[in-house]
Parts: sequence; structure tokens; C-alpha cells
Amino acid sequence: MENKDRRVKVINRTGGSLAYKIDTLRVTRHWPKPGDYLNISISELAELKTVPGGNYILKECVIIEDKEALNILFPDTELEPEYNYGLKEVETLLYEADLDQLLDALDFAPKGVLDLIKTKAAEKLPNETAKIEAINKKFKIDLVKINELYQEKEIKEQAPKQIRKRRTTPIIETKELKQESSLPKYKIVKEDE
Repeated sequence: MENKDRRVKVINRTGGSLAYKIDTLRVTRHWPKPGDYLNISISELAELKTVPGGNYILKECVIIEDKEALNILFPDTELEPEYNYGLKEVETLLYEADLDQLLDALDFAPKGVLDLIKTKAAEKLPNETAKIEAINKKFKIDLVKINELYQEKEIKEQAPKQIRKRRTTPIIETKELKQESSLPKYKIVKEDE
């Protein structure tokens, strides 16, 4: 028996924030950063499939770890093993796994995993030159240059803010000067009667 009101954990696995809106349910969901999760009902996820781009979000941008929910949402689809990759698995691919595992992920992983690979590799270069070259080829980027720019940005953000100091005392207008300057600059002469 399917329980579509049951809530399941839905994790953002893209390289940035993620959101969707379902007008028929008057629902908006937002994951601010990678790895954030929301508990969402299976019926809402089924409704998301009917919204333009909803199926893409479910297959490419989030992880649903619940097998029963996946069988309800994708009854005739066999998802690739890379569908279940999150932040931990991506870090393993980049810094511990062998090259072939990364190459398989680059070929078969959903878009959200690919975004995560690119983001994490930009923050910290992979442990092998061959992995860097594979990522460069896949995304048509220069990962080393992107990493340099990322490091420069990090250094700039961590630098202490410069304290401004005055060289001299500022000119301060006194009330007398203001009154004097507000008087007319010509002499008013009254005519005698």
C-alpha cells in the first residue's frame, strides 16, 4: 500500500541554491545551499512532476534516498547509481577514488552531481592531474585558473579591513560663521521720509 502523504528527505545536490513553486498546491520550496534538505510529502513530489521543469529537478537536482518514494515517482525508470551521489561521494571521487570512478561519474551522473563536482573541484583541486584534465574536458573550463581565482577571492574576503585615519582635523563651521554668512552681502539703506 502506497502512502503518498508520508514525508521523505529531499536533499539539494546542486552547486548552489535550488527552488521550485507549485501553483496548484500554493507551495514554494527553497534550499539555500548544497546539502540542505527538506521533508516533503510524496504526493507533493508527484505533483512537482506535472510542473514544467519539475521532473528535471527530481531526476537531476535533488536526492531522494527513500526507495519506495523513488518507485512511486519513477515506476518504470532504473536510475543510475550516481543518482545517489551527494557531497560526501563527490569529495571521495575528487580526492580519494581512482580516475575511472570519476570518469564514470562524469559520464553517468545527473546534472546536480556534475554541478557539485565542478564547484568542489574549483574550491580545492583534485588529487590527480588526470582528474583535473578530465573535468576540464567535460566542462570545457580551465580548472586551475578557476581555482586560482577562487583562492584570490578567499584571501580577499579574509583580509582585515583597512582602518581609515584622518591626517588633520576637519573644518567645522560654528554658529557665528553660519549667521554671518546668512546676512546679506550688501548694506540696506533706508530712505528718510
